[in-house]
Amino acid sequence: MIDNKNYYEVLGVSEDAENEEIKKAFQKLATKYKNKKRSKKKLEEINEAYHTLSSYKKRKEYDLKLKSKDFNADKLKNIVIVILIVIIMLGGSFAASLVSNYKRNCIKKEEEVKISFNNIDVVKYLSLLNGSDLSLIFIGREDCSFSAAQRLVFEEFLKKYDIEVNYLDLDTLSSVDLEILSSSYEEGFSGDSFATPTLMLVQNSEVKMFKKGYTKEDELLELFRENNFIE
Repeated sequence: MIDNKNYYEVLGVSEDAENEEIKKAFQKLATKYKNKKRSKKKLEEINEAYHTLSSYKKRKEYDLKLKSKDFNADKLKNIVIVILIVIIMLGGSFAASLVSNYKRNCIKKEEEVKISFNNIDVVKYLSLLNGSDLSLIFIGREDCSFSAAQRLVFEEFLKKYDIEVNYLDLDTLSSVDLEILSSSYEEGFSGDSFATPTLMLVQNSEVKMFKKGYTKEDELLELFRENNFIE
């Protein structure tokens, strides 16, 4: 979720909204903010919310995460109530010890599940392409075995290094999105043909590197070092 915002709230629809209602809400908001100044972030929120909720697979996964978040919030509330009771009954020092242990366990679990990709859409892709920072973009497909293998290699790196991997899933893109992607770098993208996995390094409207096909672990390590992603 963007800044912990609820995608349904971003589009102004209910959680049981039909696809047509979601589409109309997206079009209305996109038109509203299209020509307004300082609306870049808002447009990114709208696009990410729409691309998630308009996809059956992604919406189903998102709804599960949303329910899990609500469940965890209720669980945390109950834990706080129990701690308060402990403070009253047994005194502050013992309760403080319980809280400290609980926090350490939570932090450990968060570190264990920190491995993730920064999922992006075409709007975010263009933003990274035109941005002043050197950005790494991994283009793949969920049903591509080579993309899956590449993800595993990245996951091993993310266990060791703090590297931002921007992942663009071609299966989530519309035909218009694919046309925009193709026209952004015609030397690499040929018509409707998109090879996966593909790795890109982009900065200041330039493609610094464009590599098609599976990249082995030692090649990635060299790539990251050459571009100062790791020391």
